[in-house]
Amino acid sequence: MKNKVRKVPDRRQPRGLQAQRYVGGTDFQYAKSLAVSPDGGTVYVTGISAGPNQEGDPYDVFATIAYDTANGEVRWIDRYAFADIDNWASKIVVTPNGEMVFATGATSDGYPIVAYDATNGDRQWVKSVMPAGYVGFVGTLTVSPDSRLVYFAGEVQVGDGPGTKLVTRAYDTATGAKAWGSKLDAPAGLQVTPSAMAVDQHGEHLVVTGSVGTLNQYPSDNPPDFVTVAYDAYSGAHLWTRTYDGPANGADEARAVAVTPNGLHVIVAGSSGGANGIPRAAVLSYAAATGTEEWVRRGGSPPVRRSLVDMTVNPAGTTIFVISTESDLNWNEGAYTTVAYSVTDGARRWGKVFAGKGSYTEAKAIAASPDGLYVYVTGSANDGSRDTYATVAYLASTGQRVATAWYEGPEGVYALPEAIGVSPGMVFVTGRGGGAYATVAYEMG
Repeated sequence: MKNKVRKVPDRRQPRGLQAQRYVGGTDFQYAKSLAVSPDGGTVYVTGISAGPNQEGDPYDVFATIAYDTANGEVRWIDRYAFADIDNWASKIVVTPNGEMVFATGATSDGYPIVAYDATNGDRQWVKSVMPAGYVGFVGTLTVSPDSRLVYFAGEVQVGDGPGTKLVTRAYDTATGAKAWGSKLDAPAGLQVTPSAMAVDQHGEHLVVTGSVGTLNQYPSDNPPDFVTVAYDAYSGAHLWTRTYDGPANGADEARAVAVTPNGLHVIVAGSSGGANGIPRAAVLSYAAATGTEEWVRRGGSPPVRRSLVDMTVNPAGTTIFVISTESDLNWNEGAYTTVAYSVTDGARRWGKVFAGKGSYTEAKAIAASPDGLYVYVTGSANDGSRDTYATVAYLASTGQRVATAWYEGPEGVYALPEAIGVSPGMVFVTGRGGGAYATVAYEMG
């Protein structure tokens, strides 16, 4: 196995540590989400793992792993199947006090939430959010700042369909007892699905964002719009709902949401259909208390496609960073585009393009360092023969590129990243490659 770091004329180079590869049994292993413990000592990964006998095992399981960040050693591992059906893990979170870890995903019998003791991986409780019936493919989670509640959002079918509703619930982290539940129905016959959720640092506002409309069908008379819902994080009381339909009335799909550290602003980002259906990046700010739209910024111009995939806000709450995939109209010549905006008024502070190795490059995830000095982006870059992880570090203040790191995996296999996480001085990337979870740690400095 290889972990290559390409030298660039920068100030700060990453030192690639040993890549950890997890093979559950067959060639289908797909790491989807990553979380780092508050003390930076453990990185948690969850994803989809086929069983030990591909022909004889008819279902996939959640496979959740805890690694020691210092040396990559496995602290614990758990394979969980809600039922003898496919189990698709999609999200992992850790409580701010570092004591518990939660994983969720989708099955045809509902969305299980699995609670773990973060130290040893013992299961503390399991809850099924919905009874048997249609669910979407993605469930998402976040945790209250006091570590007392874990929040879930997912899509559930209404009656015989095709309409769906957005279900949001809060559970006591210690016992799994339901604290509150809420729902948002899409207009008759349409679908609503979440993509991300966030809670402010004071634990007052819980915000869920996603898309509402006719989903996964193009063209459509009802293309999706952004939908963002705010709740009282303690009681579940509905505060406000807002939608965003871009100027071209095309397909608008929200991908990320954040509440600024001061609790005043909700930032939503996603892709918004422009002229002729060509996607643009769209970033919006709402007043957290009222949902009043404060500003909208759109990025990209014909004939370039710009599909926004992720967003983060710096710890000081002054700057928004978004990452998009840019390509031509035939999805060729891809690149990451990273743009920084002011939280106050959406003013563009800087923008940078990373074109990888000259072939197709696809952005995946973004994170800011805890000290606010750096922003890290990751995605896949194809060198003409196979895909690799390509992770880039920028100075948060200016956008100057200060490091580039590549993970190519064993000879002859691809590597596709899915998630990124940070702790002081370290960056972690996970994804899939060559029939395994592939998790890589980089030391910065």
